[in-house]
Amino acid sequence: MAARGRGLRIVAGSFRGHRIEVAKATRPTTDRVRAAIFDSLVAPPPLRVLDCYAGSGALGLEAISRGAEFVRFIEKDPRAIAVIRSNLCRMGVEANGQIDRSDVIRADLTTDLPYGLVVADPPYADDPWALLFERLKAPGVLAADGLVVAEFSARRKFPAPPAEWLMWKTRHHGDTAFAIYRKHPGATGVDR
Repeated sequence: MAARGRGLRIVAGSFRGHRIEVAKATRPTTDRVRAAIFDSLVAPPPLRVLDCYAGSGALGLEAISRGAEFVRFIEKDPRAIAVIRSNLCRMGVEANGQIDRSDVIRADLTTDLPYGLVVADPPYADDPWALLFERLKAPGVLAADGLVVAEFSARRKFPAPPAEWLMWKTRHHGDTAFAIYRKHPGATGVDR
């Protein structure tokens, strides 16, 4: 079910160095890319985070380690869900996470308290960005100053943001690229 020998660890925060179990069928975000994503955010992660296509939960677990109070993990593979649950338990932060077994595009993403950060790392062969961005634009999903991190294959073009959003930062790390989008009306330009 899970592979422990792939060397994934929490990069920073209160659980720095904690080993992350990885579901065999997933391609987890590497330590180096997770560090780059969270370092690009400049400030600590917002208190509420949505981890789409969660896999083993590495991005959401990193957010918890760095101060997020709540992470909602959305994943449809039961093997990956079992690994996320195990990771939360081993870290002793079960109360900080909610796991939804669902397809991200079909899940109800709305909530009374919108998310300050959404991270999405779908399988590299998929291209869900237009549909996912439309879902994230729905009222009650993303906070007014919220950020969306899209991780994808470096061989692909950066996903085009909706008209109301700006591509704020972009990075390449080997075979992986990510873009950070924001809908904050005061944001301008792209930091590459």
